Amino acid sequence: MFLNKLKRILEYASNKELLVARLRKLPLSFVEDLLELKGVIPSVDNIFDVGANDGEFTIAASYVWPKSKIYCFEPLPEKRKRLQEVFATNRIMGGCMELLFLLQKGRQNFADTIMTG
Repeated sequence: MFLNKLKRILEYASNKELLVARLRKLPLSFVEDLLELKGVIPSVDNIFDVGANDGEFTIAASYVWPKSKIYCFEPLPEKRKRLQEVFATNRIMGGCMELLFLLQKGRQNFADTIMTG
């Protein structure tokens, strides 16, 4: 257990972006995956977070690609309210919209209402 923690600390120390993410208490699992993806896709204009929940992916994506506009889609009103706070607190460009996909008996029904955020 101790060796695993030590290995993780050394990994963060050797990677400035991971170290900063750790210090900022960002969701590291998303940050690690997105930093790897950034090696293949260095810049992104727009990011869509469908089923954004509490915004952990959004926060990580805004850290990895700070110039990107991020658009979150979340059907639950209480989660959208939290996402709007995430956008304001982290100065994220983009917005949060209500979006719901329903699948029923092999058919896809689509309902969307755009909320400004």
